[in-house]
Amino acid sequence: MNRHFRKEIKGFNCNINNGLRLLVFKRTPLEEFYISFDQPILLILFYATATFFGSLYLSLPKPEFNAYGLVNISTHIFFLLLTIYIISKFTKRENRKLSLFVVLLSVWPWFYLAWAVLGKSANFDYWEFYGDRKYLYLLYNIWILSILVRAISCVIRLKIKYIVFAVSTFLIFVSIPLHYLAMADFWYEAYEPNDEYTNSSKINLENTYYRQFSFIKDLEEKILPERNNVSDLYFVGFGGDATQDVFMKEVQYARKLFDERFNTKGRSIELINNIETMEILPLATKSNLNLIIQHIGKLINPNEDVLFLYLTSHGSKQQKLSVNFMPLRLNAIEPHNLKESLDSSGIKYRVLIISACYSGVFIEPLKDDYTIILTSSASNKVSFGCSHESEFTYLGQAIFAEQLKDNYNFIDAFKKGIESIKTREMTESREPSEPQLYIGEKIGSKLESISHEMKEFIKLKEPSLKIDAKDIPVPG
Repeated sequence: MNRHFRKEIKGFNCNINNGLRLLVFKRTPLEEFYISFDQPILLILFYATATFFGSLYLSLPKPEFNAYGLVNISTHIFFLLLTIYIISKFTKRENRKLSLFVVLLSVWPWFYLAWAVLGKSANFDYWEFYGDRKYLYLLYNIWILSILVRAISCVIRLKIKYIVFAVSTFLIFVSIPLHYLAMADFWYEAYEPNDEYTNSSKINLENTYYRQFSFIKDLEEKILPERNNVSDLYFVGFGGDATQDVFMKEVQYARKLFDERFNTKGRSIELINNIETMEILPLATKSNLNLIIQHIGKLINPNEDVLFLYLTSHGSKQQKLSVNFMPLRLNAIEPHNLKESLDSSGIKYRVLIISACYSGVFIEPLKDDYTIILTSSASNKVSFGCSHESEFTYLGQAIFAEQLKDNYNFIDAFKKGIESIKTREMTESREPSEPQLYIGEKIGSKLESISHEMKEFIKLKEPSLKIDAKDIPVPG
């Protein structure tokens, strides 16, 4: 018994080493593998161990055990066995089933470990999960197929038609099923107890919806009208997505900054989706935003005053700005929605900043001679900084915490902010988000006038009203 066990362990070590050799395309003939009925069991146990510790590594720092990982392993082995059976039937090498199974299982665990370490993602994830790293997904699967063909060729002399058949069989009976049917790992990262799903149970839907009428009415009564012969600046901050606190944080900071440096006190509004503010502030919804914009349009002098609108949220390739506050069902904002609202309000001079992935899609529909538009990314790029831990998105950090706390010239601040973002992304080796800046031909002189007025305003303020240095986060 001990002799047999030692022999099988030695054979297992030999097979694992040969699987690693195949992984780097080294020639490994079948004679160098140890074939026995015990080897598939040992190799399956090794694969289960690899997935156990691999998913544990991926779920750090807060791993939570998932017993359905056993189902995942069983599904993988079933489809692998089915594929080997079909290939052996087609190639008329039914006597090589065991050899095929041992050779393929010798290399299979290394696929998982390689992707767990290099890809930092669960094995056989959906294409969509890789975001802007889809090239890794493609390279990984091409690599797998090429190794599998090489592994099969160790057992069966493959003709061209057999190679095509083997690759097709793996795609149909392994790649596709495992990408869509077996997603459970032994470990996954636990959610915070105060995440959006837990918080959603605290929301009274009916009260929250009907409270919006009184919120908007109170705001409309409190917003100050414009002053004759003064270029008044009206600030509206919109934190659209409740899934991360960063949108709330930077809207609150931006309003404070504008009230104290740009004389918007009494003319600044916050619309925020967050459980911390839902009982004191109106929600960031498409309807509320439109109502506020329409009301400001009635108060201002369109030839003197300027609207500064800051929208911060998640974005999508479908040209929509996320408006999300579970379990409320809220409508996303599309570029044409914002254009219709602004055009119908009669507001002429507009400064629009949009911090969201793919936010560049808003420029073309909204641009005109009296508008300046700054977006955190191009229409086909993602932007960065969206998390509970962040005080700002990258755009919010660059514009509000770095530039506008010292600079009254909006255009200059926006240009320098873009350079700051580019430098930060390069330093962090991130794919460039490519922030976009559009400047209408006739808004520049108006912003210069406001900048001059703000400088005079700040000189008249008492030192005690200035922003305290502790309120300004350190960049990065």
